[in-house]
Amino acid sequence: MILSFADPHVFVENYGGRCNGEMPGFDVLRTVLANPDCEGVLVNSATAEVSIVIDRDVAMRFIASSGDDPHLQKKEWWKFW
Repeated sequence: MILSFADPHVFVENYGGRCNGEMPGFDVLRTVLANPDCEGVLVNSATAEVSIVIDRDVAMRFIASSGDDPHLQKKEWWKFW
């Protein structure tokens, strides 16, 4: 599982600790998909003590439906069936 949080500067200000890297959300999801043993990403809020899990299947569907990674698309955009 990958641990991540939005807005690292706000997170550090609110909760302390340190941030050891920054990357766009799509790249976080791609990292999940690039590592077969990774089951998903835990995303923590920077403003409240809440988190959400984005599992591997959801990450794959999100990337595929965005059109961002043509290798993950299940079918061509113009096919309705």
